[in-house]
Amino acid sequence: MSLATIDEKILLSEREAAGVLRLSVRTLYNMRKAGMLPFVRAKSRILYRRSALEAWAEANEQHGN
Repeated sequence: MSLATIDEKILLSEREAAGVLRLSVRTLYNMRKAGMLPFVRAKSRILYRRSALEAWAEANEQHGN
């Protein structure tokens, strides 16, 4: 069985999600706590849907100044 790459994963760890968004884990944590990012709680783990992160990035894309 091969390990899935980050591009193939549906749910990402905090470290992986931070890497996808090019943010620090602390910034990701702060954004989650502020209600800015959707997440999934699986028992004690915090996970992020890759599709939700992509949708968030697209919705928050800035153009111009």
